[in-house]
Amino acid sequence: MKIHSNNKILLVNRSFMLIALLFAFQPIAATSNIYTNIMLAVGAVGFIVLIASIICVLMGKVSLKEYAATEKETTLSLLAISVLGLIISYAYDSNLYKFWLFIMALQLIDLCMQRKRK
Repeated sequence: MKIHSNNKILLVNRSFMLIALLFAFQPIAATSNIYTNIMLAVGAVGFIVLIASIICVLMGKVSLKEYAATEKETTLSLLAISVLGLIISYAYDSNLYKFWLFIMALQLIDLCMQRKRK
């Protein structure tokens, strides 16, 4: 079964966003063994997908221009996830709010740079 390059990019973006979303809910479900197992499984699958995407780029099956074309959608989604993570971390008095502030700042900088390129 051959996967089209746009589907590969979509798979990488969606898996990364799923990992970020699960990490945003960490302060709520940190004591749950089920959450920990799900996070480990999704993290392992996401890592495998990331390595596979790097190999695809290095072998020339997927171009970097195709990754750049989906960058704005990923940036906006990760910005929303970082806002959610910031709210949850602040509400549960977790130290992760510093991490989510950093991620939000990176996404805002990326968004501003995308606008300047146009």
